[in-house]
Amino acid sequence: EKIVFEGEGHHIPDVLPGDVMIQLSMKKHDTYTRKGNDLLREFKVSLVEALQPETQLKMVHLDERVLTINRPAGQILKPGSLLKIPNEGMVKRENPMYKGDLYLRFVVEFPDVLPAEVIASVTSSLEPHSDPIGSVAEEENEDDEEWECEMETVDISQFGQNRRARTAYDDEDDDE
Repeated sequence: EKIVFEGEGHHIPDVLPGDVMIQLSMKKHDTYTRKGNDLLREFKVSLVEALQPETQLKMVHLDERVLTINRPAGQILKPGSLLKIPNEGMVKRENPMYKGDLYLRFVVEFPDVLPAEVIASVTSSLEPHSDPIGSVAEEENEDDEEWECEMETVDISQFGQNRRARTAYDDEDDDE
């Protein structure tokens, strides 16, 4: 991206000043991927965490806030599950009142080995062909401040296609 400040270049008497051009380049982040104003983050959870519905996920965001995310009730995470947290992406440069969304793609870590009795218990407890989503994970943070937010089930094609991000000041009815 390029930012141009017209007429702000070197000033010489009797000569029109030139433009100052600043070229911005995005540095790759270790945890987040940015597309437009949306952010994508992979989040690792254990198999036990993935199978525990109606629990919360805690994470430290880029600005050091702890987000306490309520996962959809009764949903279990599958490997690759994708959930969206509205308005937790990057601030829009042209209007800082609006933010993109944060997408979480879950990586479910499976144990290498399970005892036969555990496999038998799990197999007898699960119904075949279920399709739920959800999870729990914890991260360390020195700041005790936590923010509660909701996740939504989404398709990856929505990532980076944020039509209009909401702010805390918008009403739900504004879209109609």
